[in-house]
Amino acid sequence: DHTARFRDAASLWRSTVGVSDARLAEIIRADVIDILVDLSGHSAGHRLLVFARKPAPIQVTAWGHALGTGLDAIDYFFADRVTVPIERRGDFTEEVIDLPLFVAYDPPAPSPEVAPLPALTEGRVTFGSFNRPAKVTDEMLALWAAILGEVEGSRLLMKFIGLDDPANQARIVTALGARGIAPDRVAFLGGSRRWDHLDAYRLVDVALDTFPHGGGVTALDGLWMGVPMVTLLGERVPGRMGASFLSFLGLEDFVAATPDAYVEIACRHARDRSRLASLRLELRDRMRVSPLCDHAAYCRAVEDAYRSMWKRWCGSAR
Repeated sequence: DHTARFRDAASLWRSTVGVSDARLAEIIRADVIDILVDLSGHSAGHRLLVFARKPAPIQVTAWGHALGTGLDAIDYFFADRVTVPIERRGDFTEEVIDLPLFVAYDPPAPSPEVAPLPALTEGRVTFGSFNRPAKVTDEMLALWAAILGEVEGSRLLMKFIGLDDPANQARIVTALGARGIAPDRVAFLGGSRRWDHLDAYRLVDVALDTFPHGGGVTALDGLWMGVPMVTLLGERVPGRMGASFLSFLGLEDFVAATPDAYVEIACRHARDRSRLASLRLELRDRMRVSPLCDHAAYCRAVEDAYRSMWKRWCGSAR
């Protein structure tokens, strides 16, 4: 009976707006859903109370939230071996399932062309952060000030929605200024259309990831535009995605294990303009042929994971 229902209605969309958690759980049970996937975690508007009622025999959390849920009712969490190392898997109530990588990247089409390394014509290195202002902590600004202090003549370009707000600018300029960085060494750009946002990477030589919450799509966008990124390896998924991405591109030497190493790595790469120029020309092609952009392989891995979960459940239900 279940097979016939699936064959007759291979896809079914239901609006859940205004539907109570209890009622939605009843609908899911009536639809005989085998695998229910959460895409929100603890973010705003989540429906975790639906999952807590266990309306499907197999429940997974993935993609929409970079941490586990803490719910015993959710069985699995999709990750990879970098974002959730073996020794940290006991922190999750879910069983961690490894995909080839945490998330695949779908490059915008069309995208701006990769521009030449700006340092070659500007005569100075421009570090960049296109992360949201909330991720830019005082600790982060202290590290960036140390980098700017070490790399003579360098500047920092920051871009995101809200960074054209004088209040946000004042906070950052004041924090950097307290550490000896003059205001004219920091530039700000606000939000823009996606094309223009990507095109702004033509102004950046080296991207600086944030900590403890690093970039996800932001990191991938920069790499797609030919800009390598320095990242500090954190303890949790939001601070380890950059390291995961860089590992697939052979750029492990841009990953720091400590704050001091983060500063040293950023300064070292900033001084090697020849390598930065070469990477600028190579990164997009590297991404195209890497697992980061192999959507077919990623989908097969997800499908295989679902199939393994289902077989495992069927075996335990006998």
